[in-house]
Amino acid sequence: MQTRLDELTETVLAESKDAAWLVVVAQPVRPAPRLVPAPTRAQTQDVLGRAVKTAGRLKDAFSGQTVIANALNNDMQVGLRRWIDSSFLVPERREDLRSVMVELHHDGTVTAGVDLTHGLRRSAGSSVTPLNTVVLDNAVIEAVALAAAFRSFRTPDSPVDIVASIAKDNADDRLAPVHKRYDDTQVIPDTRRPPRLLPASTQLPPQTDDAVLRESAHELSTGLLHQFGLTHC
Repeated sequence: MQTRLDELTETVLAESKDAAWLVVVAQPVRPAPRLVPAPTRAQTQDVLGRAVKTAGRLKDAFSGQTVIANALNNDMQVGLRRWIDSSFLVPERREDLRSVMVELHHDGTVTAGVDLTHGLRRSAGSSVTPLNTVVLDNAVIEAVALAAAFRSFRTPDSPVDIVASIAKDNADDRLAPVHKRYDDTQVIPDTRRPPRLLPASTQLPPQTDDAVLRESAHELSTGLLHQFGLTHC
């Protein structure tokens, strides 16, 4: 799992500057064997579509637009034993949207990266990297929904370990939590400004319902936000 987390972190940081990224890896405890036929493009597109619908149910009182679906066109492209959808890896297709990528690996692993700094102002010469806590909340829910949808397709009887972390390209910068909805942006006062966050983790059991998925997403979000001294936003 750490190898996948390192690979994803390296990929997203190579494509951005002065940004904080949510990076999530969901890996089945019992991966799909290599002899199992690889998923088709249409199958992975269906998985992503079902995950978006599940995330919509899970959000309940959460406000804000869908993060992953808004940035992606569900245009899966083949990769190294995986399918990839991204808003930034193909230069000709880049738009002024939040940078997002997802990977659905043949062994059942899911990775997701979301730029949490998009749309936030950063003062010239500042040593603080802001991150959007509302986007973090919503993106974590969507990543958990995607992990559950792909697990039910590739490894239905296996628990899934999920790790979420924050990556940034400047090791000396400190992270600052920002609460942003619509045009209202505010750095959350009286919070810590750590230079890095420890990863948060959870596990999906083989049988899940919406309540279990919500609790898993909550565990990941609060695991990250509590390191700023925040309760769940």
